Order: sequence, then structure tokens, then C-alpha cells
Amino acid sequence: MACNCSSGSLTCCKDQEYVQDKVCMPWAGEVPTGAAAVVTVSVYTNNFGQNLVATGYLQYDSGPEPITVQAIGANNTVIGTPITLTPGTSTSFTFRRFNELQVILPVAAAGEGPFAGEFCATVRYPLA
Repeated sequence: MACNCSSGSLTCCKDQEYVQDKVCMPWAGEVPTGAAAVVTVSVYTNNFGQNLVATGYLQYDSGPEPITVQAIGANNTVIGTPITLTPGTSTSFTFRRFNELQVILPVAAAGEGPFAGEFCATVRYPLA
């Protein structure tokens, strides 16, 4: 029988060991009065390398305006379509090969009060 390591068949594939970690934490941010640009809150930074996979959620508990959630990949490019959340909502995600997960606070909310929520992710990466 021939070896086949395609996604549909895993016969004769080399064993790999993966590490899985879960991280949960509150996030918060404010847009200062008179701000001329959006405020970016980095909720997670990948310091493991390009083989990282993360599954989780971002909860937006309170704030004056909708926010945007986005994953940033190589060369600071946005991965996929940014997700817009309104206060009291959340989104789940699975991202692969990303460098950073960001919450973007709108400039329209300058001086209107704090934004807050919770970020939780389970990250997996192969042992080298």
C-alpha cells in the first residue's frame, strides 16, 4: 500500500507532536478626545511562527460604537474579511498563519468612553 498524506487519507504519515494552549483575557481600549485616526488594540501576537492555528472567540461587552476584528498576516496584510461587532455581541474564529489579532476602535468614538470585552483562543503549533 502506498503512503498518502492528503487531507482525506492519513495512511503512512509521519507522526507530529503538537502543543495546544488556551489563553483567555479581558481586553479594553479608548479613543482619546480629538483623535484623528482609529485606535488599534492588539489582543494576540503570534511569536511561535507561521504554523500557528488558533480557534476562539472575541466578545464585545461594552462600548459606544461598533468595532472591527481582524487578523494580520505576513507583510501586515489583513487575512480574510474584517468582522464588525456591536456592543453585547461576539464572534468566533479560526485563523491560520497569522501574526496578530486586532480590535479596531473607530475614530467616531473619540472621547465617548471605554470599549471592553474578552478574548479567548486555543492555539496549536507543531513542536520543532
